[in-house]
Amino acid sequence: MKTNNKRLKLKRQKIFSQFYLEKRRLNSRYIEFQIGTFVMVFPSTYILLLAPQLEELQGLESLLQQVALDVEIVDTADQALARVLQNPPCLIILQEHLRSESTIHQLRTIADADRMTLVIVTEIDSPSWFHQDQRPDVDGFLVKPLSSDVLFSLIHSASARQYCQRS
Repeated sequence: MKTNNKRLKLKRQKIFSQFYLEKRRLNSRYIEFQIGTFVMVFPSTYILLLAPQLEELQGLESLLQQVALDVEIVDTADQALARVLQNPPCLIILQEHLRSESTIHQLRTIADADRMTLVIVTEIDSPSWFHQDQRPDVDGFLVKPLSSDVLFSLIHSASARQYCQRS
């Protein structure tokens, strides 16, 4: 992909212990990520967080502020469904108490749902994440306490999944 030398936006963040993530918005449709000498270009996308009680997520909002993608927070399943219908995100994060089967099924039946990664934030002692095979529409669980390394890895994987599914 040919890009011009103009960089509209640069965001540099320290990740892990010795690497920096640099994000450059190449244009309105593409974002370039660089970690050390490794460079990736992805379509511009976002993370959707379904969390009416954000304070219960113990720092997830502050961790998400450190990532290179835009984050949209919605309060209800209906708002999430409407937003996904407009533009599917690369990653959907649900609070555990909002993980109704009907909401998850509706999110998965939307066109382009195979490009989205859907995870549920849960407690370490919650039985729901022990039996992931019983939840085929959920890609995984983020178990509290959340770490920036795990969250960044998840976001990277979700972005790559969306990019590869588009190709």
